[in-house]
Amino acid sequence: MSLRGWAVGLTVVAGLWAPVFEAWGDDDDEREEHGAGSGTAGPSGVAPVTEPSWASECGSCHFAYPPGLLPARSWVRLLSSLPQHFGEDATVSEATRSKLEAYAVANAADVSAYRLSVSLARAVVGTTPDRISTIPALRREHLEELPASAVTGNPEVRTLANCAACHTRAAVGSFREGEIHIPGR
Repeated sequence: MSLRGWAVGLTVVAGLWAPVFEAWGDDDDEREEHGAGSGTAGPSGVAPVTEPSWASECGSCHFAYPPGLLPARSWVRLLSSLPQHFGEDATVSEATRSKLEAYAVANAADVSAYRLSVSLARAVVGTTPDRISTIPALRREHLEELPASAVTGNPEVRTLANCAACHTRAAVGSFREGEIHIPGR
């Protein structure tokens, strides 16, 4: 086993050395952004989408958001209102809807061990956000820490919902600051 593999195993088992091992390859902003120091020893980011029907059904109209970006209760609400999905009719068969809901609930932020998911779940305790872009911590990072010309005023980004426009590895669940490329900048 490699030293890195041993280190990850030790972190998961003991949880005592997490800040030391997380520092390998991460900067301070990265660890803060992904919940390091929160007592969670899981991988950073969120779990990537692995369900083909999630990728095809959800990804046919927009970025197929990983379920680890919202708590299960949000996904249940969103998937129960597909006929009025943000002004569009996103209706699917009941069998497909049930499959999507089961996948979302099993991989939601509030059941995930991924650090960003854990952090997001903690940020929305007591609420049921309908949009990832309404989570206060994410709004703060994108709308207060960046100029409007980088996000909402950027014709290649336009909206906070367009994660993949700047987060170059969003499709694999990584939202690390070092992997961000803001189009046109």
